[in-house]
Amino acid sequence: MRRPYLDGFFSIYHDNFRFIFKSRISYPVKCSINEEFSVYNAPSFAPTDRFTMNNNDILRRLRFVLDYDDAKMLSIFARTEQTMTNVELHHLLRKEDDKQFVPCIDKVLCRFLDGLIIEKRGLREGSELPKPTKLNNNLIFKKLRVAFELKEQDIIEVLALADLRVSKSELGAIFRNPEHKNFKPCGDQMLRNFIKGLSLKYQGK
Repeated sequence: MRRPYLDGFFSIYHDNFRFIFKSRISYPVKCSINEEFSVYNAPSFAPTDRFTMNNNDILRRLRFVLDYDDAKMLSIFARTEQTMTNVELHHLLRKEDDKQFVPCIDKVLCRFLDGLIIEKRGLREGSELPKPTKLNNNLIFKKLRVAFELKEQDIIEVLALADLRVSKSELGAIFRNPEHKNFKPCGDQMLRNFIKGLSLKYQGK
């Protein structure tokens, strides 16, 4: 769950670093996708009683939801001028226990989500390409809502497919400005079930 309280402790996000967790062992991961960083070091501890979503999980799940092949995935990245090869894409899609696994940093996932929005809805005339930003569950949820052109009731129905019941007020709190008094952080369970619901809606499983 990407809450501010957790950032810097065992969150996968902290400034320009991406933390990867595997059991309780710290290990380096080489990355060639982002020119700014070459090695990411994981802390020597990990959450033991919860499942934490990471960007690679999200990218893999969305690929399944969209039923995109490699060429289509690369074309989505290209819409936001994210240069990527087939090999680099495959590294992102590997599981964490694979030696060739490469962490998907915010910059990369953000460009994929923005590229998906442009693919499905187009870029407004006169608008510049969006610049990648630091992500959290709320922002990822918002970008997916825009990409799939889902209204409030649509989202409630998608979540219901994954056996998660939410009210309109609960859902509205997730999409509020973070400065609003009724803003609510979107937890991993909510985002995970939303993507699961999209999978059931578009792929039937």
